Amino acid sequence: MNHLFDIFDTLEQLPPNSEAVLATVVSVEGSAYRQPGARMLILA
Repeated sequence: MNHLFDIFDTLEQLPPNSEAVLATVVSVEGSAYRQPGARMLILA
């Protein structure tokens, strides 16, 4: 859960009108580096 707070902290530091997308892994098949629930903040 601490990683989610890190994401929120990053969002708060962005300049106004910045664009960002939060990607979440919802399912994997076979071997994968990240498991379902992993999140990544993508800044534009």
